[in-house]
Amino acid sequence: MESALTDIETTKALSKYTDNELIASVLETGDNVYFGELYDRYSDKVYGKCIQMVRDTDLAQDLAQDILVKAFLKLNTFKGNSNFGTWLYQVSYTHCIDYIRKNKKIFKEELEEDRFLHLQDDSKDYDETHDKILLEMKYEYIQKILFEIKAEERSLILQKYQDNLSIAELAEIYGASESAIKMKLKRTRDKIRERYYELNPENI
Repeated sequence: MESALTDIETTKALSKYTDNELIASVLETGDNVYFGELYDRYSDKVYGKCIQMVRDTDLAQDLAQDILVKAFLKLNTFKGNSNFGTWLYQVSYTHCIDYIRKNKKIFKEELEEDRFLHLQDDSKDYDETHDKILLEMKYEYIQKILFEIKAEERSLILQKYQDNLSIAELAEIYGASESAIKMKLKRTRDKIRERYYELNPENI
């Protein structure tokens, strides 16, 4: 089959395509060159996520390749409700967590247990206060603590504070209620804060 790019390149370079246009072209034509552009845009970011989760360069490379292959095979399931980057990060986190967790308790079950717990009425102020505390902690301590907590908790914290995903986006990703996500974030922040002060008591 002749590449569809013969005609397309005369009107618009691949680098000018939006992610959604590239996805539509992959699904319509079956030409892998369109996904190649997506690969170039996101492969380093996916690898970076894997490094954060497993801290092993060779393993991170293998996981990143697996994730990108999975993303290509599942591309027809991308509905466009969020941007492609968010969707791909979801695939990345899920894949890494599945690798790390193996037979451990499923994170979604823990989130659903939290659904029955309620934050206090001043939870917004609480979140803003503790977000500020967390963001002001020394980087080297945060890095150490992140790899002491569960992979699922680490994933949630990174998605919230590094990727700047909203509570609504996290709820959609994990298939849980927003209140459950807020409670899990609160518990994880508390755990990080307590451990931080153990390691760094002069900042209490």
